[in-house]
Amino acid sequence: SQTVTVSSTTDSAQFIMSFHSTDGVTDLIVDSIVVSNSAPPVATPYTIYQLQFTTTPPYDSPHNTEFVQTSGIVTAVQYNGYYLQDGVGAYNGIFVLDYINVPTIGDNLTISGVVDEFNNYTEIKNPTVFTVNSSGNTLPTPTTLTTLGVVNEMYEGVLVKVTNANCTADTATNGYGEWTINDGTG
Repeated sequence: SQTVTVSSTTDSAQFIMSFHSTDGVTDLIVDSIVVSNSAPPVATPYTIYQLQFTTTPPYDSPHNTEFVQTSGIVTAVQYNGYYLQDGVGAYNGIFVLDYINVPTIGDNLTISGVVDEFNNYTEIKNPTVFTVNSSGNTLPTPTTLTTLGVVNEMYEGVLVKVTNANCTADTATNGYGEWTINDGTG
């Protein structure tokens, strides 16, 4: 059984089936093919704060596994997605796992996707709706924190600023393009 899902803005799609016999049988029989068109699921709109805010350990999103819609300014882009933020401070940022769309920092986006907890980090994965509302927007003001403060759950995905910190492990040590800094607080 195979299900193919396309973006709600797609006006055409192609699905190709290919069969190859690996055991010497020369006749392959296709029993049944059904192609149907159904209405896309409706996403529930939430602010990023609503998706992120929780005080209950293990601090998973209260909307985990839901199909949601949210909007925000792109604050960072990396090879497997980007960060959105819709306000300043705690609980206002989120990572979007997206291997297809590549926005630009400063784009204001509206996306729809499924909320997921990956390694204890909340993300929206594989958006099916991706709309650039505007470009060149000013980024939210970074929240100034200590290096110890940065690790708080409430700042997950939020644009932050740390001053007077030393790099204690570079990307060669950490891998995945990550580095470690410490301002003496941890």
